[in-house]
Amino acid sequence: MKTIKSITSPLFILNVLFMWGCSDIQPVSIVDDSTDSELIQMNAVSLSTDSLFVSSGVDSSGITGDGNGKYFARMIVTGIRYDLPLRSDSLLQAEAIFLDRLNPIQANGRVNAYPSFNLGAIILNGDTLPMQQRRNRIFGVDSLLGYKYQMRKSYSYESGKIYRWQVSGNNTIDSADVSIVSPSEIRVYDISPKIISADVPLSIKWSCANKIVNIFISKESGLLQKSWTPILHLKVRNTKGEVTIPPKILEILPIHQHQRFLFTFSSESRFTRSISGYSDSVLVEAASLHNILMNVGP
Repeated sequence: MKTIKSITSPLFILNVLFMWGCSDIQPVSIVDDSTDSELIQMNAVSLSTDSLFVSSGVDSSGITGDGNGKYFARMIVTGIRYDLPLRSDSLLQAEAIFLDRLNPIQANGRVNAYPSFNLGAIILNGDTLPMQQRRNRIFGVDSLLGYKYQMRKSYSYESGKIYRWQVSGNNTIDSADVSIVSPSEIRVYDISPKIISADVPLSIKWSCANKIVNIFISKESGLLQKSWTPILHLKVRNTKGEVTIPPKILEILPIHQHQRFLFTFSSESRFTRSISGYSDSVLVEAASLHNILMNVGP
């Protein structure tokens, strides 16, 4: 995930061309005392082929945090709650990957992908994460890129829970033992109106004690609109357990091209640490997510 431009309200100017190919966005100035624009920092989200953490919204918690793209290794545990038309449940997802930044795979003069290391066994609170083979098509050939570790299971979220990662290591990267405490759970309990309209503010209320709440807005993408691509990130100062998103932000969304958008609300805790033998910092993160599907109004 890469931030194109960061803007802080109440007075900000956005002049970016979004990856989804809409017409040029003109500079937008927001000064609106009736909304919470002063609490919102807005970032446009762009995904590129060399992005380390391209994520898929509903099926992945990877869109936690801003600036994930600058890390070449991460260990993330996420509690995900879904409120979708055909799905309302919760799961715990844990994911670990250590990319080899020093040996990029290039195609046509640019980085196409990074291989990843086999670090032996990776265990989270006694559960061994399955090791999965990574693949990518390079020059039309299905290529093996190393491994990632991922686990999903049902859960009951606990704020303040200690998650302990244990990494056995390999011949060059040492073993590691690191713990992180889960943040306050995020639970959205009211959105008004229930649809997205470019000229109507969107009021959202939640239960969460974190000082910052992140909101990622994703559009449908892929064949038959089966996946989600994040296009906008709102970083909200959580001073009152709610926010009103002004129309000037909502009208940036490509509502004439898509009938629905996925809103992902995130409460996060994170830090970085070093592991002997690995050349880059490792992002360690715990997060609570609440995914809500919003339709576009008439």
